[in-house]
Amino acid sequence: RVRSEVIEEKAGGGLETFRFGVESGSQKIVDSIGKNLDLKKVKDCIKWCNDLNIKTHMTHSGEKDEKFRL
Repeated sequence: RVRSEVIEEKAGGGLETFRFGVESGSQKIVDSIGKNLDLKKVKDCIKWCNDLNIKTHMTHSGEKDEKFRL
């Protein structure tokens, strides 16, 4: 679990990029593979990073971009 305060602290310490291994942009698929991940929380974290000028990078299963929009 990542909180906005932790992201702010890391940004102040020089964090430049945050990588996410989300596997899929579909909550249904994420749930079916047993990955304990809430895509809404990932979206919140990406917003926090963007607000702090931290670059984000996501790895996923190769879905088409239109399916992977968070």
